[in-house]
Amino acid sequence: MDIKMNYIEKGEGKPLIMIHGNEESCVYFNGQFDYFAEKGFRCIAPDSRAHGDTPRGTVPLTIRQMTEDTLAFMAGEEDLILKEHTELIASMIPGARLAFCPGDHFCARENPEAFNAIVGPFLAD
Repeated sequence: MDIKMNYIEKGEGKPLIMIHGNEESCVYFNGQFDYFAEKGFRCIAPDSRAHGDTPRGTVPLTIRQMTEDTLAFMAGEEDLILKEHTELIASMIPGARLAFCPGDHFCARENPEAFNAIVGPFLAD
């Protein structure tokens, strides 16, 4: 990965990845961190490429690239996830597209073994 992703982390316990939507950042989830942390989750909300405090980098900005970034982040940063089953929350698009949609490499579709549960908006084909 050609960038280092910024993220907010709060709580201890089962990892909960929180993916923001377009034109947003990890602070989108500020009002939800305490709730989920109190429920026993380790809330981890990264800024997607070119969002918030994560730089754009040198590669084209695509949903596929943001998915690859998220999976690399999960596998590498702070000894995070993919070693543990993870919960995933996605808000709006592209967060929801990154998590669910058929087509390219999307987190949950291409790596179902990594997630126990996925929560997000309804998306029609």
